[in-house]
Amino acid sequence: MSTLKARFDEHEAERLLRGRYPDVRGLTALTGGEASRAFAFSTGDRRMVLRVNHQFSYRRDAWASQKFAGSAVPAPRVTQTGQEGPHFWAVSDMAPGTPMSSLPPGDIEPVKADLVRVLVAIHETPIQDSAGYGQIDDDGNGAATSWREFLAGDGRYGSFVDWERALSAAGPVQRSLVEESWRVADTLLAQCPEDRAFNHGDFSLDNILSARQRITGVVDWSNCLYGDPIWDVAWTDLWTSKLGFAPAYLEANPTPDGDLRLLCYKLLMAAQSLGFYIHTEQPDKGRWLQSRLDGLLLEARLVPRR
Repeated sequence: MSTLKARFDEHEAERLLRGRYPDVRGLTALTGGEASRAFAFSTGDRRMVLRVNHQFSYRRDAWASQKFAGSAVPAPRVTQTGQEGPHFWAVSDMAPGTPMSSLPPGDIEPVKADLVRVLVAIHETPIQDSAGYGQIDDDGNGAATSWREFLAGDGRYGSFVDWERALSAAGPVQRSLVEESWRVADTLLAQCPEDRAFNHGDFSLDNILSARQRITGVVDWSNCLYGDPIWDVAWTDLWTSKLGFAPAYLEANPTPDGDLRLLCYKLLMAAQSLGFYIHTEQPDKGRWLQSRLDGLLLEARLVPRR
């Protein structure tokens, strides 16, 4: 389990909710998430979700849910946010459907086209009223002045990774993989344009719900950012390469140097995630990322030099 995971049980969740929803019932702990605890509950005739963590507020999620209200992006409405002692919390409507990460592969394939449609809708979200690149702050602006600045900063190092601690705890093979990934990604940066689109930032099957071969909910907007839309595609492909999502997206949305941009971003993401799992003491996930990085670096060695 991640060392960032909030220590917050059902009794604490019920106590927090009782003061705001006297008729709360059916409280059930949900699985998933690296930092938040999540609980489903009912109030009146509504099914809701409580999320709790001790790292960051949910103001960004609330801002995103307002931005997507009435749009083609099925983002559940955040109804309340707050802080209880050291814990931040948010209550939102529960999206219908089943998390795609729990579906058998045969049930995921028919949803792939709608997955592409929803991600394109996210990327086409109007953002003219904002500024900056990279991680979006609580006011809706990006922290970096350019996409390259983000890639060389948080895009590489990650806001959740204590690299001094992670690299000192890493074995020599892990350290070498991370450093080589950074070097190779640097050689691919020239193919990464200064595109500026809204990105979910964690468009993984854990955060996407579906029913009847349609996407019914996209949750957890805490990592949303402004930048190249291929960033989101790379994140999905990093974790579920067998799904063939990246080829489907690029076929529907032809993109100059799409394969090289995907490779650059996946190298940065995989190195960052490996550092995160070392930092948060999750060796099993770290070993999987180590294997994934090996494959990505092999792929990079086969790229013709320009």
